[in-house]
Amino acid sequence: METRTRSGLEELEEEEKVNSGIPTLCRSLDKLLGGGIKAGTLTEVVGLSGVGKTTLCLQLCLNVQIPICLQGIESEAIYIGTNHSLSQVRLTQMATEFVDRCNKIILKTFTKQPVVTIEKILSGIHVIKCCSIQELTRIILSLDKYLKTNDRVRLVVLDGIDFPMFIEPLSFSSRVKVLFNLVQTLQSYMFNYKLAIVITNSMTTRFAMKEESEIIEEYFVPYLGESLNYCPNQIIKLTCNPSQRTRKAELTKSGVCKLGTARYRIIHSGFRD
Repeated sequence: METRTRSGLEELEEEEKVNSGIPTLCRSLDKLLGGGIKAGTLTEVVGLSGVGKTTLCLQLCLNVQIPICLQGIESEAIYIGTNHSLSQVRLTQMATEFVDRCNKIILKTFTKQPVVTIEKILSGIHVIKCCSIQELTRIILSLDKYLKTNDRVRLVVLDGIDFPMFIEPLSFSSRVKVLFNLVQTLQSYMFNYKLAIVITNSMTTRFAMKEESEIIEEYFVPYLGESLNYCPNQIIKLTCNPSQRTRKAELTKSGVCKLGTARYRIIHSGFRD
């Protein structure tokens, strides 16, 4: 009887841990998301180059490791990078700030709680790099075996799902098939291992004639177009206005949260409001 009770409590604690979400550390965006990026959710982050998609991804890879004593889920992340946008220097910089922030709170609040180390945090982000469709497919398929033996992983990031498609142009039907298989596989991991999945997608320029005029209008759309729209549970669009020095994160799709916009900043320590 005692053993069954302990097991039940452990299962309940694990369920609460999984459902608490991964914060972005941008409070206004976290409020829009109902507390952060939740397990069982596939999130697509779209935006032009330089708006902070990779910074947000790295921030989530750090924040998934927030200690339980600080109301975090103290887990690990897999980061798959396809477009060489990951800078080890930048990751170490953000990780150092993250560790300092956590330890400052821990030392101020607790007396016997072990501090966080930079080595532990960096080892909690499993970085995989690839640049071709074949490599990406192989990596995604191999994750199942890895996840079965690494139950601390709670976040999988695919930064640049569009890049392999860009360097190896495919027909529309072939692209849809590849995307469907990749995303379907990630979704199966999401459900089977109680993960949060985050993918990033760049934007490209399109042109259209304005109604009742001869003016050609320029606008931006996700590079993969509508091929991916039906897959994510939620979509976050990042934009930057250099002239006004403002950055906005717009929740454009969600099955559970109210759509809206939050302002964010990219600073030395990472993604903030």
